[in-house]
Amino acid sequence: MAVIVHMSPTTASFSGGKVSPESAKFLGGNVRISGVLAVVEVMQYFLVPLVLFNGTGDPGGATRFFNLYLYQTFFTYQEMSYGSTLALVLFRRSRRWVHYTSER
Repeated sequence: MAVIVHMSPTTASFSGGKVSPESAKFLGGNVRISGVLAVVEVMQYFLVPLVLFNGTGDPGGATRFFNLYLYQTFFTYQEMSYGSTLALVLFRRSRRWVHYTSER
């Protein structure tokens, strides 16, 4: 199994060897898309812990994801300023992972 050791827009090296610059361009995009989709999938995992455990994060906080924490802070504890800050952090982080072509 190869592990990515270094990746740049022009080259990529793995624990098993090097990849040509042409392949690295395609590989970099695929890795980025996979990362964005994984983050989106985790952020969508909100309803199941909320319904199953009433939003408590049980057992032992294992189901208390960031989006559930944001929801609890904003609506349950009614800490609007802190909840808004968490939402802004989530928005800023998600914008970094998505590329808009009109922003060049």
